Amino acid sequence: MSSYTSSSRWRIIFVSAVVVAAVGQSGRAPVSRPYVTSTERLYRGRIELACGEARRADVLLLGNSRVQLGLLADDMERYLKVPGIAGRQPRIVNLGLFGGTPASSLWLWRQAAPPGARHVAKLLVVGVAPLDFTEKSPGRDYELRYLFGVRDALWLARNEGITDAATLLTYRAFPLYARRTTVENVLARRQQPVLGMPGVGAGRWWLPLYYRWYQAYRVDPFETRCIEELLQDAPRRGARVVLVAIPIDIALLRLAAGGPPPPGVGPSGTGTRTVVSKTRTPLALYEAAIRNIVRRTGVPYFDYLTPRDSPRFQFADSAHLSAAGATKFTREFSQRVSAALAAEGENGRPGPSDERLRKAPSTRP
Repeated sequence: MSSYTSSSRWRIIFVSAVVVAAVGQSGRAPVSRPYVTSTERLYRGRIELACGEARRADVLLLGNSRVQLGLLADDMERYLKVPGIAGRQPRIVNLGLFGGTPASSLWLWRQAAPPGARHVAKLLVVGVAPLDFTEKSPGRDYELRYLFGVRDALWLARNEGITDAATLLTYRAFPLYARRTTVENVLARRQQPVLGMPGVGAGRWWLPLYYRWYQAYRVDPFETRCIEELLQDAPRRGARVVLVAIPIDIALLRLAAGGPPPPGVGPSGTGTRTVVSKTRTPLALYEAAIRNIVRRTGVPYFDYLTPRDSPRFQFADSAHLSAAGATKFTREFSQRVSAALAAEGENGRPGPSDERLRKAPSTRP
């Protein structure tokens, strides 16, 4: 009797293990139509782009969704003048990602410019923002789910300890577990009504999320190391690099600067309380980090996170430019970059007109 019971127990364990493995591994199947608008679809598409078209590009755009939606490659090709390219428009590939961080920008650059590559982009435009530099960024989880490979586990373990590495290996062992369905994306787009956030205003539904992400804000040393490695490696490979902080709506800018959240945002009864303490204001800490990065690397920095710039553009929501705003911003930014590159000349040495771009000015409203 005991032998039979023992045999049955092992049979149940074996069958359960097979079922778990089968379900987990089924996630390796191609992304189906229900995922067509999902974050997974976007990340997989960027991997294919980085390993394909990006390896033939003249200019690469890297960063988060503000780069993805705010820099229009077709318009940029018309207005951007890159030294060394004559007689044709530059080929530009946008690798911007929803939730993209310095770590994902570095990873995509490595795919687009593998060791021994015959062709390397002449210019990298790297978008930066306060949320990118904190471990609370939603992109941290998406990178582990959809971007990094198994070999990156060692890289993460050396820099971040074993937590992220273990999570990454778990996701790769059970791809279906790593997947997030379109339901999450639908809910994200309806964040304001779903969470019952009245009075935020049209197009402001990102504010409740940023309120939560900005609390206890700190600059993550891992992300700082990633951005500096990117800014040092690209010039060694023959690519110039510029940093850009793409404009955001004034309400989000004020939130980043430590101002009071708009009505209806935040826990009940805290509508007039600052989002974080004076010593942990996201924008101030981000600016200090950028100043150090610019000083150490000498990379030009174009700062549009200012109350002067924000009203000049149109926004689809508090965190992203609208189509009209992106068109206007792309043209203006491309012309500024062209002037800076022309001042440097063919050899890439900075000219006098470029020096002001090497400073990260205060941008508090």
